[in-house]
Amino acid sequence: MDVVDIYGHLDEGSEIIIVTGNYNNIHGVLTWNQTDNVLRILPLPEIITPSVITLILNYEKLTKEKVYFSLRVKDTNKFINVKIEVEGDHKTACACVSSEKAYFMIDYSSIDRIPRSRLLSGSLYSIQTILGEQIYNVSWKIQGFLNGDLIIFLPIIWYESSIEEFCKEKTGIINLIESLNQLQFKGYTTQKWCETAANVVNCVDSKVCGDCMGPCRDSEHICYPDNDKFVCGPPEKEPNMIQSNMVSFSESQPPTTTGNTATWIAIIVIFIIIGVLVWGKYNSSKYNSGKYNSNKTRK
Repeated sequence: MDVVDIYGHLDEGSEIIIVTGNYNNIHGVLTWNQTDNVLRILPLPEIITPSVITLILNYEKLTKEKVYFSLRVKDTNKFINVKIEVEGDHKTACACVSSEKAYFMIDYSSIDRIPRSRLLSGSLYSIQTILGEQIYNVSWKIQGFLNGDLIIFLPIIWYESSIEEFCKEKTGIINLIESLNQLQFKGYTTQKWCETAANVVNCVDSKVCGDCMGPCRDSEHICYPDNDKFVCGPPEKEPNMIQSNMVSFSESQPPTTTGNTATWIAIIVIFIIIGVLVWGKYNSSKYNSGKYNSNKTRK
């Protein structure tokens, strides 16, 4: 099977691009014409890298039912939002760039029936947002086609293996677009995904989780890598695939500045004590001197 995609969890603050395609191949990339303020998905062969829009993924809230997230345009105070386009009685929420933040949630995932703690790169998603009290599916303008709902999130920092190098970090939109134009390309969002899930592919419609990443028969389970295969299980049993060779915050050593701060506090306290002692001694000496002079005057 020819595969062109990146797989794995997308962490908080990930720099991503939005693309379209099918289960394991990418066909188009989201671009932004800043002059006309138009978002449009263009075919890969027509992509000029400066027009590709880079987004920062921020998780806003996680509940049992939904994962809420926002998409900020990198190096700006602008966000992905929607504007309503009306045609007859039909309203469409088309993706746009706005100064106002929108909160999105997953409507459909080709892998998950229930939310997991992080979005997955490589999974087909349709996303929703709320305007007023109305829920809208987000629609994306596609060059030469009708608007589409299904998108894929890809990071611009990924890990990739080759004959010469094992799980090497790659970065940048130019490198990513070049890789997506290859006949075969498989990347991973983290080093751990690269090391443990080299056989990952997204299941097609007729398959479920097992040989590939896809939906589970139990609607309360999610699919995740387990050594050289994929298994279904409750979300709490999903292995931590975000960090690799890293200590979690709860286990990490306190910053070295903490010790330095304590040292300086101790030094300051010592100086204060010395100052108080000197001041007390000076006042005592002054008092005794005044008492002596007073006695001498009386005599």
